[in-house]
Amino acid sequence: MANSEHLKLLEKDVGQWEQLRQDHDIINPDFTGADLRKIDLSNVNLINANLAGADLREVNLIGADLTGANFDGADLTEANLIGTTCKKTNFRRADLTRARLHRTNLSEANLTQGHLNEADLSCANLYQADLLGAFLYRANLYKARLIETHLIQAYLLEADLREASLYQTDFRWAILSKANLQGAEIIEIILDGALYKNTILDNLDNHFNN
Repeated sequence: MANSEHLKLLEKDVGQWEQLRQDHDIINPDFTGADLRKIDLSNVNLINANLAGADLREVNLIGADLTGANFDGADLTEANLIGTTCKKTNFRRADLTRARLHRTNLSEANLTQGHLNEADLSCANLYQADLLGAFLYRANLYKARLIETHLIQAYLLEADLREASLYQTDFRWAILSKANLQGAEIIEIILDGALYKNTILDNLDNHFNN
């Protein structure tokens, strides 16, 4: 259950949220399970906020700082997170279907079992992000930075990984069938047990790290 005072302050004046947060000494804002669909959250400071189970469908979060925030189980379907800072943010089991995450900083973020089907992650930074068992069907990862990213058992059927940076990326037991890796920079990736039938990339076997 969301903290009613925190929610009231946010709804009162999003533009003054930063000042209100300081005035009321709100270190960890609590919006658990809140319906935030009608609020423009662009450029808002939500550092360390708890938004577990919140309804953020189609919400505008462009330029927001979500560092360390908790979105466990939240619904962010078609949300706009272009250019947001999501370093060490928890998106475990969150629904990010068709979300816009272009140029988003997701370094060290937890996206375990997250739903990112058809999401736009082009040019996103996923350094050391955890996507264990995540669903990325037809996700756009064009030019994304997947350095030391954990994609164990991830579902990447028909994903677009063209020109992505793949350095020590862990694809163990992942499904990469029909994924497009043309032009990707591939160095020491781990593919043990991965399925990559009809993956678009010549000589994929040469990239196994045993």
